[in-house]
Amino acid sequence: MATKPGVWARLNLSRPGGIAGLILLAGGVAVTAVNWPGHWSYDSVVQLDQGRSGLYNAWHPPVMAWLLGLADRVQRGGALFTVLEAALVFGSLAALAALAGRRAWAAPAAALAALATPQLAIYPAIVWKDVLFAGAAVSAFVCLAWAGRVWPARAWRWALIAKAAALLGLAALARQNGLVLIPAAGVTLAWIGLRAEDAGRGAGRRWRAFGTGLVLALAAALIAMAGASALKLHSDGQNERRRQWEELRIYEMAAARSMRPELSFPILAAEAPAMNDFLVTRGPALLKFQRIDPLVQNPFINAHEDHDRPAVLAQWRAIFAADPMLYLRVRARLFAWVFLTPDLKACVPLSVGVDGPPQLMAGLGLGERYSDRDDAVFSYAQAFFGTPVYRHAAWAALAAAVMIACLIRRRPEDVAVAGLTASALGFAGTFFLISIACDYRYLYVLDLAALAGALYGAATFGPRQGPKT
Repeated sequence: MATKPGVWARLNLSRPGGIAGLILLAGGVAVTAVNWPGHWSYDSVVQLDQGRSGLYNAWHPPVMAWLLGLADRVQRGGALFTVLEAALVFGSLAALAALAGRRAWAAPAAALAALATPQLAIYPAIVWKDVLFAGAAVSAFVCLAWAGRVWPARAWRWALIAKAAALLGLAALARQNGLVLIPAAGVTLAWIGLRAEDAGRGAGRRWRAFGTGLVLALAAALIAMAGASALKLHSDGQNERRRQWEELRIYEMAAARSMRPELSFPILAAEAPAMNDFLVTRGPALLKFQRIDPLVQNPFINAHEDHDRPAVLAQWRAIFAADPMLYLRVRARLFAWVFLTPDLKACVPLSVGVDGPPQLMAGLGLGERYSDRDDAVFSYAQAFFGTPVYRHAAWAALAAAVMIACLIRRRPEDVAVAGLTASALGFAGTFFLISIACDYRYLYVLDLAALAGALYGAATFGPRQGPKT
């Protein structure tokens, strides 16, 4: 009678996969060193200041401030945060490459090609929540891929599932709409269980597979909720979330009037005439479909009273309840900017150097930086601006192709990669409802997931790889 291969046989650290993994890990070290001590934008500096003070607000994910504060306590300036980002990004890709079969010599070539992209050569060194989110998300699904590979080894399987739950919780804390990954990961793990060797027969085993997926989803959700509750204890007490939703509604109404100039705001005219006057007279000149900032950073919006909020909400509901197609047109136009980036330079393709509020930077001991090395890094990225490498739509097409190929083959590891690419596409889709700016970083996870999927394809597609189950 055939015996099941041991866990080390299932790990199958074959020569091509090992080489590809070493290339990626060495690339991660090189990227961190070349870009050290990382690239800090306005938001990054604000979050570091909050992390050092221990008082957070909800304009930015509190988990970013907390992690930056931890990094700052270890080494003044928080540069070690870039090591965390690089570890998540390059560690997950190296682990994915390690799934390669004995003859998958395309894997090292794919690893080298991936390292040439700005998405790996620069982005992991930018201190952004989007990079943290993407690294945590991809790492979580790579853990599920390995759980599928070692499924019969129960201790290994559950250790990987526990790690995936923690990473999913971190991803949800880094980006609120990252919560969509949690149910997707639960479904993915349940399907992996159904495809794995000890869960493929019998009703009882099928229920265990579903239960495993449910445990993952619940554990990740609990981690996210517990983390959010703990971080809220350090809140500055301001209700920034409510303000953000109100600004989103104002932005959508201004966009609706831009697309339909005859649109009026009778509720605002009666209950909040100053807001009505702002949207009718100044709104059209301030509106930019690529970014909410010119509109909501106007002194009037910054100073307007809370008692306008019920009228703003009522007017927003009245407009779009009466004409849902107008809402869809508004959202489609805003989403097109973030997904298609028709003017890449207006959509902050990357950030290099150090820049932030002068007072905060002085208090943090940071100086403004744009060195010759930063200029060289930007010039390198700029060479890709007119190519598909800097087009989310191209990465989405690649992610969809990988997902379809994995769903056709449906090995346990394939299901995990299909879940990753589907989740990245689904996350991108959430911006149809909430996009307020076209910054390229918002959909970085889509690019990274597609890169991971392509690397996995180069490492595993073809004749069956590794020991048979």
